[in-house]
Order: sequence, then C-alpha cells, then structure tokens
Amino acid sequence: MQLSEKTLKYLRKQYAQPHRHYHTIKHVNALINTIYVHEKLFNCPTAAYLAAWFHDVVYEVGDAYKDNERLSCVQFLHWMENEHKEFYDSDEGARVMLLALRMIGATLGHGFSAIRESEKLSDEDINDIGLFLDADLRILAADEKQLLEYESNIRKEFSIYPDLVYNQGRKQVLESFLERPQLYFSKIGAQWEQKARANLKFLIERLS
Repeated sequence: MQLSEKTLKYLRKQYAQPHRHYHTIKHVNALINTIYVHEKLFNCPTAAYLAAWFHDVVYEVGDAYKDNERLSCVQFLHWMENEHKEFYDSDEGARVMLLALRMIGATLGHGFSAIRESEKLSDEDINDIGLFLDADLRILAADEKQLLEYESNIRKEFSIYPDLVYNQGRKQVLESFLERPQLYFSKIGAQWEQKARANLKFLIERLS
C-alpha cells in the first residue's frame, strides 16, 4: 500500500525531531532498504514496510522511554484509521496491520517476549517478525566507522545523563545482547551474528 502524503509528512516531521540522532529518517531508510533487498523472504513485506515507518515514530528518552513502542503502535493505528480508512476497514488490512503491530511491539527488547504468550503466531508470522527484528539490528554488524557513528549518535540521544550513569546503563544493555544465545532470528541474520558479537565486545570494552 502507498502511504498518503499527509501521513508521510507527519512521519518525516517526527523523525526530524531535534533530540534524535540515530533514530532518524536515515535509520528508517536503511531499514526499508534492508527489507527491500530481502523482500522475497517475507510472507507479508507490506507489514514490514509499515512497521519500518512507524516502529520509532514515538521516541523519547528518560522516564518516557519505556512507553515508546506502545505509543508508536497507537500512532500507527491512528494514522491508518484516519488516513487509510479503506485499508483499515478491509480484512486484508486488518491482517497486515496486526502483523505490523506485532513487529513494532517486538522491538521492545528486540525479541518475541514482548508479544503476549496468548497470541498464537503462525510460522509465517514468526518468520516475518524475526526478519524485521534482524533488519532493525543490522547496525550491530556494521563496519567500525558506521558502528562508532551509531554509538556516538545513541550517546547524543541520551545526553541528559552524565557519562558515569550512561556508560553503566549502556554497558548493561550491550552485555544483555551479548548474553543471548542468538542475536538474530533468520538465516540472513545468522550471517551477521559473528560480526555483531565481535562489535558488541568492542563497544563494551570501550565503555569499561
């Protein structure tokens, strides 16, 4: 489906907020490009594209940080209902939007734990959510220049915290990823696993 110009204008405005440095339109475009390159692996690429546009549409730090994914889902449904009513009211639209919502929700912690156990996921949905999460975290397997730019931009977004507090918290986040039995869920992501783990160790050492 094609997003309306009004929707795109809102999205571009959100991703251009001055407190954003990594979670900008550049990140969205990189995610969309990765999805496009591997589009044939998705059962429902439309859901992935919609999730890419809306997964960080609400992005705040501090006390509001924990609510970003939920509020992004709220905004997604709002814009679908008000700007894309025909799609919103269709059976196909409902199916696609539910999958997109699950993708957005899964970015909380970057895994399936954020999706309620009561939700029965098909193998097709598990595949697509895993591919989306992998595409979103592809930056962890980037070359050193891109990796350091990413880390610098994340630090700028959390500039409200002094170095001591930020470094401790950031180190815990990176270590939690490293402790996972697997970072990525798809065959494509598996190709990035070794590089991403080496990068995580490198970033953790820089913070120590």
